[in-house]
Amino acid sequence: MIQFGDDLMGHQSTGGARAAQLLKAAVTRYVTTLLPNLRDHRVLARIYMDPEELGRVRSFTEGFSREEPFFDIISGVDENVVSTKITGMSLWKSRSSGG
Repeated sequence: MIQFGDDLMGHQSTGGARAAQLLKAAVTRYVTTLLPNLRDHRVLARIYMDPEELGRVRSFTEGFSREEPFFDIISGVDENVVSTKITGMSLWKSRSSGG
């Protein structure tokens, strides 16, 4: 689970945009450390949120998803749906890479 600190959450839309930038930079550093010959890549992030929580941080999430084209906030799903989606993505990735 990822949690963004009060320093980002408190700045609403600009905090969400900054969180997206920081997350993308961290993932990019991690991936390029593992795969130094990788030249072209995209970072895709999906955050699944309870609708009630989304309402409390709407401005933050709008800034987060607006900052990066492949960053999405998805609302209205319970833990079982999230688990199914993550498992499905893992299976798709495994099949598409020949694994």
